[in-house]
Formats: sequence, C-alpha cells, structure tokens
Amino acid sequence: VIQDRGTECECFAEMDENWNRLDQNGCFVPSGKEEMDGMCFAVDFDAGALDPYPWKDLHNCEKVARVDDCVWEDLKEIASLLSRTIGVYVRIDMFVGANNQVYVQEYTMNHGNGRRHCAAKEDASGCVDSCFLGRLWKEQGDAMFMGSLEYGGLPMPVPNVLMNWTSHSAVDQCETTLETRLNTTYVSKC
Repeated sequence: VIQDRGTECECFAEMDENWNRLDQNGCFVPSGKEEMDGMCFAVDFDAGALDPYPWKDLHNCEKVARVDDCVWEDLKEIASLLSRTIGVYVRIDMFVGANNQVYVQEYTMNHGNGRRHCAAKEDASGCVDSCFLGRLWKEQGDAMFMGSLEYGGLPMPVPNVLMNWTSHSAVDQCETTLETRLNTTYVSKC
C-alpha cells in the first residue's frame, strides 16, 4: 500500500489478503541460509537482514487507512485473475482512484530486484518468520506436485505474444506491450 501518494505524508505498508500488516518487523535482506534453530527461523539481523532504510524513499506508515471492503475484494480478485492469466509469479501494482475505481498500474516479475523484502509474519510462538513467502513458493513449486521451483508453481505454456520475446527489439517489445490486451474482463461488484 502506498498511502497519501503525492503528499508530504506519503508512506508505504505491506498487507496480506486479510489486511494484516506484514511490514512491522522491518525489511529483510537475504544473507545466506536462514536456518531453523528448532523453533524460529534464524534471521541474521547483525548482517543487515533488518534493513531500516525506506523502500523507494518511502517510510513505513504508522497507520494504514483501510480501503472499502468491496474495493479490497475487487483488488484481490483482479490480482488473482491476472496472476492466473499470466501464469508465473508477478507482483501486480494497482491503485484506487476517484469513486473507488481500480486501475492496474504495472507488473513486476522481480520484486525488490530479488534482494530485499518487507514481509514477515509472527508464528504461533511469537517468532518472526521472514521466510513464509519463500515457503509458499517452494510448496507451489514442489516437484512431487509437478511444480517448478523456478516459477513457483505449475509450469504454464508461454503465451504466443511472448514467444521469442528476447529476440525482439526494444521498440517491438514496447509496441507489443502497448497493443496487447487480455481476453478477460472484470466487472466490479461494488
């Protein structure tokens, strides 16, 4: 969540699907193996795993105003629809405009350039678990279930529009991106 965008009070927060904060334990920089010590994941705070600097020049919000419940459901449903359509891990950035209109802004395949994240949960014993997203990825990509650790889930066929993508010029890639439309529509329930 980027709250109060464009104002002096602009700030950042990470929420889960139930609107619980995930960023209250700071941001994490992987620094090698994070091992189990019997109960808690060993997070190497001394080596910079807790990274207090702002994310994209934004500080963490003290409080986050909850969006309308119906709009929150729209955001989750749109993200789910797009992620199933795209077929690989992707962070989908959206924003809510006037009259609670939802806009898709961008897709990011490599959140934080793969070097930093601000999502952690506390487990039942109160330990900070900064690896829960990695475990979800691993579970979805488990070979026993025909998944792929590379893609975090079942391999999906490459969409025709992306065939030989890297052989196209930057201009062709840009034109293709601007011209491509999904064959799915979403009608808000709000």
